[in-house]
Order: sequence, then structure tokens, then C-alpha cells
Amino acid sequence: MESINDEIKFESAADFLKNFIKNLDKVMFDNFEFFNLSINESSEILEPMMETAVNFIGKYIEKNIPNQNINYKVFGFTITSFIYTINLERYSGRTYISNDDTIRKFIENSIQCISIPKKAKSTS
Repeated sequence: MESINDEIKFESAADFLKNFIKNLDKVMFDNFEFFNLSINESSEILEPMMETAVNFIGKYIEKNIPNQNINYKVFGFTITSFIYTINLERYSGRTYISNDDTIRKFIENSIQCISIPKKAKSTS
């Protein structure tokens, strides 16, 4: 997310997710103090900010991974929450997990989530 540009075309949904997650990780770590302070603000400040961010990220994911049988808002929130947690651990100096390896595995799992065939709707 060095820049969110609507003109960027990704080769595939997997390519989009890989880039999105890696860039979100970089931006969040590079600005971790801001994100951490923001998240710890009172609800009246945090709630409108979070709602705007979650809605934006959900729409951005939907635009780049259309026609999935997922809740884009929840998927975006899941990615963002995971990246925040990983960065909290890294920022705090905890080393019990490998950041790069964990991000790689999270990307692989996220790609699998969008690659699962949709269930056929029952006609009964």
C-alpha cells in the first residue's frame, strides 16, 4: 500500500493478495507508533476511523478479487488485524515467530481461502 492506485492491474487474485498483504505489513510497521496509538484511542475517536478503514479495505479487496463467496469487509478486517498483531510482536522485540515466514504462510492461507470452489446452491 505504498500507494493505492486504482489503475494497478494484478495478474491474478493471488498476486493482488500477496502484494496487498506485504505492502500493508510494510506500511504498518513503518508507521507502527501511529497505528498503535490510534488503536488505543477512546472509542469515539477510534470507531469512525476503523469503520472508514474497514469499509475502504473491504471495497478495495472486492474490486481486485471479485465474485468471491466471502464477506470482503470481514476478510479485510482479518488481514489488517493479523498484520497489526504480527507487527505488535515485532515492534515489541519478540522473536518467538519469524515475521517473514509467518507472513508468507498467512499469504498462502489467504490465497487458499479465495481458491476454494464455491458451493453449488441447492435447488431443493
